[in-house]
Amino acid sequence: MKYFQKLFNYTLSYKILLVLLIIIYGLLLFPLLYVGKWNVPCADDYSFGYRVHDTIMNNGTIKDIIQGAAESVKDAYYASQGSAAAVFLFALMPASFGDQYYAIVPYLMLFTLTAGICFFIDSLFSIFSTGKQLHLIIALAVLIACTQFLPSPVQAFYWYNGSVYYTFFFGLALILYSLIIHAVKVPEGEKTLGKQILISILCIIIALSNYITSLTTTILLISVLGLLIIIKNKNWKKLIVPILLYGIAFTINITAPGLDARQKLAPEQVGIVKAIKESFVLAVTQISTWNRIPVIALYLLICPLLWKTASESSYSFKSPWLVSLYSFCLTASMNAPTIYGGIEATPGRVENIRYFAMLILFVINIFYWFGWLSKNSLKYIGNNHFKLSVGYLAGIVIIFFVGTINYPSYRITSYSAVQSYKLGQIGMYKHVYNQRLELLENPEITDAILREYPRKKPFILFFDDITEHTDDWRNKAMARYYHKNTVRLRTEEEKEQQSGTTID
Repeated sequence: MKYFQKLFNYTLSYKILLVLLIIIYGLLLFPLLYVGKWNVPCADDYSFGYRVHDTIMNNGTIKDIIQGAAESVKDAYYASQGSAAAVFLFALMPASFGDQYYAIVPYLMLFTLTAGICFFIDSLFSIFSTGKQLHLIIALAVLIACTQFLPSPVQAFYWYNGSVYYTFFFGLALILYSLIIHAVKVPEGEKTLGKQILISILCIIIALSNYITSLTTTILLISVLGLLIIIKNKNWKKLIVPILLYGIAFTINITAPGLDARQKLAPEQVGIVKAIKESFVLAVTQISTWNRIPVIALYLLICPLLWKTASESSYSFKSPWLVSLYSFCLTASMNAPTIYGGIEATPGRVENIRYFAMLILFVINIFYWFGWLSKNSLKYIGNNHFKLSVGYLAGIVIIFFVGTINYPSYRITSYSAVQSYKLGQIGMYKHVYNQRLELLENPEITDAILREYPRKKPFILFFDDITEHTDDWRNKAMARYYHKNTVRLRTEEEKEQQSGTTID
């Protein structure tokens, strides 16, 4: 009994915890990356990728590819949106270069998200401490929550058009925020020209991305600039050029003729005041919905580290309520663009980045409140009473797994990937796609009638599909991509006639 008591009281070193989390995160990423080889394009992948696809099929040069992507940007600017940087990437849809290259999508998205969160967490917490091991542990805990319990895995990591528009630019924005932190925290007068140039480039790119990330970045840039001026930190001057460039690019984005035309098609025109009000109401719902028991367990895992970092910092941590209020307003602001745009059902790809941001902001708030408590009402506790012991870790593990019992198993991303693979759903899904491809790439077939995907589709990979109607926009996009007159799924009558080969 004494042995177990001693074991439970044993304090884990941060190095051991870091190694454990790296191994766990690596194991969780493996199935997500492995199933990428069965990933296939759909929907807007064809809408934006057809020009580059034609260029590749005609042995075009790099210049031709860039020109084709630029034409897509021009068309979108006048027809639908001003997100020039995003549309340019849309046009470079991996399958346009060869169907086999679509497998790189999860690698690109997971790498960008991982890099963005790791860089940002390290940069932010380096203001308060130099414990890089602690920073990485915090980042890994956030990443586990980001990758395993997010609203829509397929729209975050697998569907190129949706994931590059949101997940990729969210990760890129975090890298931008990291560079800004490094640029403004150096001693006044120290040259940071290289960082400023990179910050300026990223500012232009982010300003021409999706409206949620660009709006959030606008708020953060103005906030950082104002804070630096208030505290009389002369490094605010380093942000003038990047912010001016950002402002120009963001103005170009939000004044695109296509955006106005697109908003007029919305089922409901929502006023600014109503949009702001509904944004705050929705933020409360999101916070209560997304902070499930497994996510709370991951917060608890890093609480001892957050306490240690905060209590040992010389920072005063004044007005924590103000930090929480600002965080809540920032969370709500991410809802405003879709509500103002009259979008009734928010797409999962949008909810994903809101979820990512909420996790990061929650960690920041826990840390800041710990800092305030450690300097005030709980300053007598110190570090010795809040350790990462084996017993504490065991309790966290129990809470985590008990929390997952009531969580839909198919929504735990890595588990979903493994199950879809074991049940053969992924293999059958790709098999049908390959059958379709044979018809679509056959130049003798002008009107392609395609087999529907299996009834039990892999949750992690399937997002959208064409219909039985040739005039559906998805059908038209696929037909244009493969140079067909029409493309459609089989009708019920055709399915019955071919019932011997139907896949369910």
